[in-house]
Amino acid sequence: MRQLPYKAIQSGAADIGGTLIVTSILAGAFYLIFTLI
Repeated sequence: MRQLPYKAIQSGAADIGGTLIVTSILAGAFYLIFTLI
């Protein structure tokens, strides 16, 4: 049974979470801009 290093899983999850947060913020900003125009 192979196990991935905990640090690798943690950093990968952090990267995915960070990109999701950034993309959601950008999408929200664009949505607000387009609805206000």
